[in-house]
Amino acid sequence: MTAAPSLVGRGLVVVLALLALHLPLVPVGHEPVRTALPDLLFCVMAAAVARHPAAAPLPLVLAFGLAADVLLGRPLGLGALGLVLATEVLRARGRGRGGFIGEWLVVSALFAAVLAGMAFLLALALTSGPGLEPLARHWLATALAYPLIAALLHLVLRLSARRTLPQAAR
Repeated sequence: MTAAPSLVGRGLVVVLALLALHLPLVPVGHEPVRTALPDLLFCVMAAAVARHPAAAPLPLVLAFGLAADVLLGRPLGLGALGLVLATEVLRARGRGRGGFIGEWLVVSALFAAVLAGMAFLLALALTSGPGLEPLARHWLATALAYPLIAALLHLVLRLSARRTLPQAAR
């Protein structure tokens, strides 16, 4: 990717992350939401890093993680830490390994690990956190939303899970 498309790609990731960050804040009615909402910011950042790591550098991931903690009322830094660790695991994993199903399974497992780590740290600090059922519903909603977010990133940014072949192999 050249410098100009990289800046455009990074800008589009920022726009999608801002949208994902503000979507849970939009009021949808007077009744409390009974269904679990997916963590769209996690999905956007994970898909961007898994497909093109330069589109979501570490400072950008950290900034959005901290913003999500502040805006969504989470313990400051805990969600950002989970997001940074998960995206760095994806960054180290490399692009295109295992195809989309492998990517989906890895992202789902990473999100489960992030939720488990957050619950453990909250329990360690003797702070009450959500129970197992809300965490499981949140994980399931996020795992089911990931393919949609990955498809959106593929359509908007042309970031696919396929590994690009060298010129000689084509």
